[in-house]
Amino acid sequence: MRTSLIPFALAALLAAPLPLSAAEPASIIAREAAERAALPLPLIPKPTSVRTAGGATDLARAAIVLPTSNDPRVAMAKTRLESAFGASGSGSPIRLVLDGAFSKNPEAYALVVDGAGATVKAATPAGLLHGASTLAQMRGLAGSTRVPRVTVEDEPVLSFRAVMHDIGRSYMEVARIKRHIDIFSFYKINIFHWHLTENPAWRFEVKGHPELTRAEFHDKDRAPGRFYTQEEIKEVIAYAKARGVTVMPEIDIPGHTAALRRALGVKRMDDPKVMPVLREAFRQLLALAPPEDTPYIHMGSDEAHTPEEQLTKADMDEVAKMIHDSGRKVVMWNPGKRPPVGDNTLEMLWAQSKPNNRNRFIDARSTYVNLNTGADAVRTTYWNVSATDGKPELRFGGGLALWLDIPTLDENIERVSPFWPAVVTFADRSWHGGAFREDLLLKVPTEGTDEARAYAAFDAAVVAHRDAFFKGVIFPYVREDGFWRLLGPLPNGGKRDTAFGPEKDFAKAEPVRVDGTTYAWDRTATGWQVFLRHMFGWPGVLDDDAPKTNPWAGGLPKRADQKNTTVYARAVLVSDADREVGFWIQVDPPNASDRRNGPNPKLGEWNRNGAKVWINGAEIAPPVWKTPNTGSRFSPPLSDEYCFMRPAIKVKLKRGENVLLLRLPRGGAKWEFVCHPVEWDGVNAREVKGVKFKKW
Repeated sequence: MRTSLIPFALAALLAAPLPLSAAEPASIIAREAAERAALPLPLIPKPTSVRTAGGATDLARAAIVLPTSNDPRVAMAKTRLESAFGASGSGSPIRLVLDGAFSKNPEAYALVVDGAGATVKAATPAGLLHGASTLAQMRGLAGSTRVPRVTVEDEPVLSFRAVMHDIGRSYMEVARIKRHIDIFSFYKINIFHWHLTENPAWRFEVKGHPELTRAEFHDKDRAPGRFYTQEEIKEVIAYAKARGVTVMPEIDIPGHTAALRRALGVKRMDDPKVMPVLREAFRQLLALAPPEDTPYIHMGSDEAHTPEEQLTKADMDEVAKMIHDSGRKVVMWNPGKRPPVGDNTLEMLWAQSKPNNRNRFIDARSTYVNLNTGADAVRTTYWNVSATDGKPELRFGGGLALWLDIPTLDENIERVSPFWPAVVTFADRSWHGGAFREDLLLKVPTEGTDEARAYAAFDAAVVAHRDAFFKGVIFPYVREDGFWRLLGPLPNGGKRDTAFGPEKDFAKAEPVRVDGTTYAWDRTATGWQVFLRHMFGWPGVLDDDAPKTNPWAGGLPKRADQKNTTVYARAVLVSDADREVGFWIQVDPPNASDRRNGPNPKLGEWNRNGAKVWINGAEIAPPVWKTPNTGSRFSPPLSDEYCFMRPAIKVKLKRGENVLLLRLPRGGAKWEFVCHPVEWDGVNAREVKGVKFKKW
């Protein structure tokens, strides 16, 4: 890991009172703003309580003192500390102490750094590993082996914090899965949700049924014939366990089973050939590891829409009973088949569903990274806090998911969506908690509010982690900066190429009169990505929604369609010298999951709707698209549709003020843009020094 100095001042942190989930949303946000501002270093997840003592202690070549334990998580804690501070030597000691009476929460820990060294105390090896990870983070963020003297008391608000890969669609090599698990562990994510089967391919080896994993029964553009042997799955389970991460495998039934039906030569899931194979598949899956290593088995149950995708309730109950009888818990999607009631069955929420108030639930509603096209990976994940509704005693966990309907493999899984910024944000919210705010899912909060202070501090933390721990890992994110004024929506009579006043004289920002109505530059937007409209109806910058703190209470809001209108966006960028600067620019990109905002633009177009971009009156040409005018939702693979999938566009700025102007006719499912200076090499993003947006 590379480290760099992050200039955060040391300060005393207010003692944390009640857990965040127990307070009202407004007080949660105000307290979080104060706590993050006072942190000595921008830790993610933010600990429950931090008290500073002043000064710092050098832990270079610390003598690492371990408890007597054969648990691999203790060994991993030592490895993590040695990676941060050097091989165990004769320096100030770091003591790891197991104390079974320390806490009832198995993941809780305390960390004390004082003049004598550092001590991590926990009731379990899981807690020790979390404490060691926090201390290693402190070293990386400080940019030095000298770390602040602090007392940290910490525990998660949710016991189940999962990240899912849809491997049935998007295959990943075992080596990359392990690298992902390393990062999950470092950020205290404790569940790897391994979605092994899908319509395109069945990836789980079932001995005696090799047809399930044969290439001829997999989609030809989905790594056909690639699957995981049972030995590989056991290897991943053990690898994850040593890092405090539990693998939750999923065999999805009765929907999402086209590959299974092709392999068995049947058209319907209720064919007599199906259940014997499913019984054997689940039997072999359960035999791979003891229940303490794989305590959760996901059996899908969602989106069984067609007559071909149905199993009887008795068949579904039989599979659930197999899992229960093995000493494990069943997990089922909601919406989906109705899960059995009881402590042994968890429901996993998706879309905008509500808890059934009978089963404990895992909240994965709209935490889909494949919907993110830029800064929303952090904004949406930050404000879409898991499990803040339903009965408190039934709130069990949260999940972040990556569903990619468009063929995507291995490294490109990280490239087609802002995956790691979302993971880091989810790690914080699922551990630390927070307030759900539907009105802020797409927006940067209004300056001067508690919401703005809390979010700005977290935004700075994400950038600090980007620089300290993600060098060489695809991390397309920069600080939330930008100031835009908006004109419109102007009626264009269905002619999207209509040129209104702003593009006739870019230097002026005067009102425009259309059809007897005067339109002014009376809307502002901040941040490096601006949403005018979202396909889910979440509030964009043209909407003035009141704060909504109850997740999805009223369903998807209905919005005026605003067809046949145009909005102009204008910004003033001040440069301290004449220079050439890279820009991220995109307008109305497709979803990474299914190209829902497609088809791709034609050559010479930014989008399908007549958008244009000017800087200082010079029109900026779009890239020469690799797959122009692509009409299919599912092919070909994404290549350069997002600004972070291609080189930054080089633009000449003059010293002083530079005017950015965009014409944005209303088009498809989404209405958004990015036009922001950036240093970008395809992997590492950095802010451009010497340029800043002017408020006007």
